[in-house]
Amino acid sequence: MKIAFAKIGSEPLNISHEYEGISFKGTLKRKNAEQVLASGELSGVLKHFCDSCGEPLEISINESLELSLNDGATSAPDLDIVEFYDGFIDLDELINSEIESIKSDYFYCKNCKTN
Repeated sequence: MKIAFAKIGSEPLNISHEYEGISFKGTLKRKNAEQVLASGELSGVLKHFCDSCGEPLEISINESLELSLNDGATSAPDLDIVEFYDGFIDLDELINSEIESIKSDYFYCKNCKTN
């Protein structure tokens, strides 16, 4: 789902979107001419594999999310800024980015945790 930066105003826009079993429920609100604040909750179950034995496992996701979304490149040193280059906020891309960030951590199945 894509939303044009131009459609986001100073009043919060309620958003509910799901991508690969993970949902984002929250708001988009204009911060300044180039930035929109995305804030809300990321939740769902992520299918993954044990980093030790490779067995399938499920990771329960329930976390707050607050990101600045920039229309174009930015020189701000903030790591919580996501840049989009076509004038649109791509919610699938945003959720996928968060999924990949979560997956970069280490996860172990019950058997590997006890051994």
